[in-house]
Amino acid sequence: MRNIPYSFGHRKDTLAHAICGGYWHLYTQQAGRAVNFFEGVRQLPYGEEVYRTALALKVMTEAKTYEQIYKLAEKVEWPIDVNGPNLRLDVVRTLERLRLISQEAAQAQRSLSTLARSAALNRASGELTKLQQELDKVCPLPERNVIRAIIEQWRDPLALAGGEIGEIVLREPIKNPYVGFGGQPVVGEAFIGRENILAKIETLWTNPGSLPSLFVYGHRRMGKTSILRNLNRRHDPKTVLVLLDMQNAGSVDDTAQFYYEIGLEVYERTHQAGWLTVEDKPDEAGFNSMGLARRSLNILFSRLETTREQGAQRLIIAIDEFELIQERIRDGRIESEALNYLRSLTQKYNWLALIFGGLLTLEEMGKDYKAAFYGSSESIRVSYLSKTEAEKLICQPDPEFLLEYEPALVDELYHLTNGQPFLLQRLCWELVNTWNERFLSGGLSTERVLKLSDLETLMTDQFYQAADYYFSGVWGQVGPDERKVMRVLAQTGEQGLTVLELQQQLPQLENIADVIKKLKHRDVVSHNPTTDQIRFAAELNRRWVNRTQID
Repeated sequence: MRNIPYSFGHRKDTLAHAICGGYWHLYTQQAGRAVNFFEGVRQLPYGEEVYRTALALKVMTEAKTYEQIYKLAEKVEWPIDVNGPNLRLDVVRTLERLRLISQEAAQAQRSLSTLARSAALNRASGELTKLQQELDKVCPLPERNVIRAIIEQWRDPLALAGGEIGEIVLREPIKNPYVGFGGQPVVGEAFIGRENILAKIETLWTNPGSLPSLFVYGHRRMGKTSILRNLNRRHDPKTVLVLLDMQNAGSVDDTAQFYYEIGLEVYERTHQAGWLTVEDKPDEAGFNSMGLARRSLNILFSRLETTREQGAQRLIIAIDEFELIQERIRDGRIESEALNYLRSLTQKYNWLALIFGGLLTLEEMGKDYKAAFYGSSESIRVSYLSKTEAEKLICQPDPEFLLEYEPALVDELYHLTNGQPFLLQRLCWELVNTWNERFLSGGLSTERVLKLSDLETLMTDQFYQAADYYFSGVWGQVGPDERKVMRVLAQTGEQGLTVLELQQQLPQLENIADVIKKLKHRDVVSHNPTTDQIRFAAELNRRWVNRTQID
């Protein structure tokens, strides 16, 4: 390129002159003139690509302000296929990276969230810097010269816009990311941890043949419903999740209505996924009796067998609060045969999976559950979060979380909760709210660090009252003998007592080993086999009992 005479860049009387002149102008960073030269070669093989490349470089070169950069995402034609076939694929891919940077700027401009705008601009600036560092390796001459100039031209406007947004972020209170503070299920990016449980479920459902029914059980507010709601995160995107909450199905009066609830939910979700059409919607008249209802469900699942996409891995029916089915069986509202029928569907269709969430194991349920699922099911226990999972929930609840926790506070939060997810969410939610109140009065000088002293001010009667429905739920889940042990342990202190010491303080409990076993099973106490020490699994539970249940 260095040896081409200057006058050559003025001639386009032949195709050869036009091509060479166009590339000469790119080499000298005159993209606009290159467009004029390449206009005459568009009819040649790859001529359209060469022309549009020069046109994109021209428009990007003209973008000198932040507004012009983000408007490129709407302005520039981009019919070049980055997957080829291309004459100059490396150039096309480099231009695509510039286009994506422009799109990040456009997303920042559209977003109503200050944090989202800041994140988009940070991504744009970061990608621009990365491209600058890699440019000599990823993009050849002569286009590289023009692109290098574009990068230099875009850096300051993007950095300035990002700085302005960053200042706005620092002037606003923190959006509280602990969405599970009230005990509600957590879904999407806010769902942190439980990867081991999701992986185990995935493993159990990868074997050929009919899929085993799964029982996810654990003590109150451990995140069982959140696990059910996030099941499709680990599966093929075409997997359809149907969630049936028995707490919300309280109006079910008989087996036929129970079948109708299932059929309607299955239809709604599979219709959204494109497996079924409006004509397949279950007719309530087809569920007037148990016989008709079963026939209608058989037709629905038979239809799914023929219409579902073969690429779809499975249909998951998740039934939450499954103990309520057993209660309705005892009340005579649902026939026990319904459980056998559900199991038979999973045996007939190897793309159908059943998973139940609740407080009890299959062994603790009534004979109806055991008769239906014994030998063809697996139980998965949901217990406390590990320390690593708890620390991630505390410190990284959201990618855009702008507060830090001092290490002593993180340690104390885990010590008080033992990784109980609801208690962690509640405490962290309170801490962020407290910081926001301090920020509103102190302004930009407010230190963005949460400290152990912040937690100490929260440990009041008001906190225990706000979380009482959790503590009361744990208390109500155990019997009179278990409560006696809990009262003694609560008054003893954090260190707990040995089994022998408990026996000495509660001589009237002849079955104390069984009582301790039940409390361990409910995740209320833990047992150190080395010291034979029994203590509360979560320190906050002990403090609540000591505050409210001691005469």
